[in-house]
Amino acid sequence: MNNPSSRNIWDCVVESIRTVLEETGEEPDKVEPHHALGRDLGIASMHVIHLMVTIEDRLDRPLNFHQLACKEGTTTGQDLTAGDLHRFVCESLRVPVD
Repeated sequence: MNNPSSRNIWDCVVESIRTVLEETGEEPDKVEPHHALGRDLGIASMHVIHLMVTIEDRLDRPLNFHQLACKEGTTTGQDLTAGDLHRFVCESLRVPVD
């Protein structure tokens, strides 16, 4: 994705979440920024890494998700929200968050 906007990144995060949920047999509901990946959306910790790789693939850019885990104080991503993930990707790509 060339020159992504904050909105494009949010759409990428949401579609990536939906893809991971569908692959695990879950029926994805509406994804809101405040939804925690594990607690609210049901993404198991072992699928968080797949989610992050999916985002990288969709954006066609590498991201340092280890930095995100350290920043948020969790290595599993279970308490990480969709909004946290969106902000991290925007910051990593130097895109202003709307």
